[in-house]
Amino acid sequence: MQSPILTFIVPLKSPKVSKNWSLVSRLCSRTLNSILRQTCPDFKIILVCNEPPENCPQDSRIEIVTDSFPIPKNTGEVYLDIKLKVKRGMVACKGFGEGYVMRMDADDFIHQELVSFVKNNYGSNGWYFPKGFVYQEGMKWIYLRNDFYCWSATSNIVWLTEKDLPKSMETPDNEFFVDFWEHLKMKKVCEQLGKPLQPMPFRAAAYTIGHSESIMLHSLANWRSLKKLIWQTVSARPLTAQHIDNFGFEYFPEIIPNAH
Repeated sequence: MQSPILTFIVPLKSPKVSKNWSLVSRLCSRTLNSILRQTCPDFKIILVCNEPPENCPQDSRIEIVTDSFPIPKNTGEVYLDIKLKVKRGMVACKGFGEGYVMRMDADDFIHQELVSFVKNNYGSNGWYFPKGFVYQEGMKWIYLRNDFYCWSATSNIVWLTEKDLPKSMETPDNEFFVDFWEHLKMKKVCEQLGKPLQPMPFRAAAYTIGHSESIMLHSLANWRSLKKLIWQTVSARPLTAQHIDNFGFEYFPEIIPNAH
């Protein structure tokens, strides 16, 4: 099997821990469609889930991996669920050989030129995303985030070899690149391994807030500290047709930004 230029691993929560499974499904489909907008078609998406989302986009580059993952009962188990699903996605990557892999949250967006950039810069250890956008559901503004990789899991591309990938879900943590699932560690860990990541030179991703299914801040309307209000004011930019074309932003009218 020919290796894709870039493989996206997208872990999706279970409907049993979703407040609104229909919304979760639509958000996930929107994210998948954002990836499918890539100008370079040489990529693969591995969607890992307990159950596939409703009305999932149909494309040969999407591989849906379902398994009976334990249902999280608290915040710690939510993160364990993500870790296990990322690991399962890494197992699915074994068939591609070595290559670039990116973890992506199931409600985020990427720039349509991202895979093209990776292809044109093939040979790098990978990239971290120092800059990105924050997309607030239903707003006519988009927000600049200049420490993006500290906030979003959709923020690292790493070259993984066969040795970095687990053979199965039973593979012990010390026998594969287990830190791949933790975006806050990625930059430092790769430096320690002598494989430093390069800064992505453009704003290649956007993370989403303002909906009830997010485990992050639900809405900028809830930000009350002076520091955060200043950030919101300084970083705001009009949401333009170019942003929408680059990322595939799509607003669901039933999501009321200030309601969460």
